[in-house]
Amino acid sequence: MTEQELARLLHIDEDDDLSIANAVMYQRAAEEYLAGAGVKKDYDSSLYKQAIIVLVTRSLDRPDMLTKFSDMPGTGIVAMIAQLRHSQNAEPAESEVDHE
Repeated sequence: MTEQELARLLHIDEDDDLSIANAVMYQRAAEEYLAGAGVKKDYDSSLYKQAIIVLVTRSLDRPDMLTKFSDMPGTGIVAMIAQLRHSQNAEPAESEVDHE
């Protein structure tokens, strides 16, 4: 995800360099968090992007947060991680298999 896309999704003014820099740092932390949770980096997945945005938004809102992301009410991040793991490890559906 580019800095411009991240800023757009977070509704950050593209001239606000400090907020964009903070968001990029939190994006990297979110990517590491998801990787540690067994989720492969996949910006082609809308669900992966959504999980990144949820984690970055929470970090921007509460930079002093010392709790686990899974303890945050209302994020649904645990369910997103489970679904991402499942979809990344699932066999392709019959309709997705290329028949020649």
